[in-house]
Amino acid sequence: MTTYSKQQTEPAALCQIHSISPEHVSRKLRTAGRLLMYEQETSMMLLAHGEIAVLVDLSLCLEPFKATPWLKESHSILTVIGTLEELDSPYRPPVLPLHARPVEVDLQLVLRAISVRECPQLDLELWNRAISLRDQQLGAITP
Repeated sequence: MTTYSKQQTEPAALCQIHSISPEHVSRKLRTAGRLLMYEQETSMMLLAHGEIAVLVDLSLCLEPFKATPWLKESHSILTVIGTLEELDSPYRPPVLPLHARPVEVDLQLVLRAISVRECPQLDLELWNRAISLRDQQLGAITP
């Protein structure tokens, strides 16, 4: 009999970036936003929507010989599935590109990505509105 890890079998809860909080630690989440910045040395990126961003660790998703042109283009629209983790000490504040507006980010929360996809046709406003409507009908995701 084959056994599967929780990470493989647990469904990812749809979540808007602005609603990601410590209550979601250890949960698998699916979110979407725009790539604000990427640090190649640490494999960390900031995924943002509006004035809110979340730190995303891409180290499990990157393959050395697979092209990822979206990492070089700021504002690429991405969907991310990963498990939210809380760091013992805050991550150092990322250096934003000169053209980027300041965003609010919880430096102790990191989404450890297991899947990242570029989705250039995704309408982020519609994505977020659909999640809001779903949450109103079903209740917000619970920890």
